[in-house]
Amino acid sequence: MAGSNLKAMLSAKITPDDILGAVIYASGLGELTKKDSFMHKTVYRMKEEYPSVFGDFLFDESGISPFSEELDGVLFRLETSGILSSMNPSHSTYIVNTACGELESSYDKLKKVGFEEDIKLCGAVLRDISRE
Repeated sequence: MAGSNLKAMLSAKITPDDILGAVIYASGLGELTKKDSFMHKTVYRMKEEYPSVFGDFLFDESGISPFSEELDGVLFRLETSGILSSMNPSHSTYIVNTACGELESSYDKLKKVGFEEDIKLCGAVLRDISRE
């Protein structure tokens, strides 16, 4: 009984992984560039526009481009879980695994707490920046 309560609490908690997963889901993209600091620059830009959504992502701005330890950890976890993978020879592109349902689950979590519009807008930002 206590185990099921803990599982319910953990599944209800919104994590940085959920935020990025929801944005990737909302973007509708099947691939993302893995080059340079693309995701760090993109999430930094989204944080400036949507600070209430990306408040957990802290950035070091002292280098050439913004860098977030939190985001680096999220990307690592998404890769090790198989949600993002890089099968191409140069490892310069993430392949997004939407079949597992984790990204949609993250999107639904944020939708339940009223962030659906912000996440959709961030997904559009990610989609637009990916096309540049």
